[in-house]
Amino acid sequence: GSKNPPSSFGCDDIDRSSITAPQDETITSSTAASSGGWITIVTEEFKGDYGIFTADRSNRAVRYASAKGKAGVIRMSETSTLKSSEISIDKPNNKFRITLDLYSVGMSHEDSICVDYQMRNASINAQTTTGEKCWKALHDFPVSQWETKTFDFDAEEAESLRIRLRVDSTSDNTDTLISRVNIEGSSA
Repeated sequence: GSKNPPSSFGCDDIDRSSITAPQDETITSSTAASSGGWITIVTEEFKGDYGIFTADRSNRAVRYASAKGKAGVIRMSETSTLKSSEISIDKPNNKFRITLDLYSVGMSHEDSICVDYQMRNASINAQTTTGEKCWKALHDFPVSQWETKTFDFDAEEAESLRIRLRVDSTSDNTDTLISRVNIEGSSA
């Protein structure tokens, strides 16, 4: 994939500065009350760097200081992935909610943006559970406008979480911007 956005992206004025964050660190959550019994674990807005997404830099998405009216934006192409470090949870959660703010250009009906997740339980054997959620372009979200996508998933007494953002694409011209990833937990 190209390191430069296609001209249809309208990103001629973007700030291409990038900051490197330490690799393989563990993020400790700081919780804040949210509506409906949800507690915010972490909100990543990519304003200074890649934030929680510091694991595995081999096929990383490109970070911009701003694009499409948002400060702190990640551009993912057909082969990009963003992997979080392990996010330690203050107290075990039974449910998680992940919210993404995304803007897509150049995606076809077959293309998707996906979130893969991996949780470790607080039980004695520290069982690991994995899953994924994908949204199809033009079906689940429009192109050429900002869209917020949210999903919830069960987590039996999870004490840590890792997530990976990826594009599942069949074309070479797939580009998606992500400006925010919010992770919430609930013990209910």
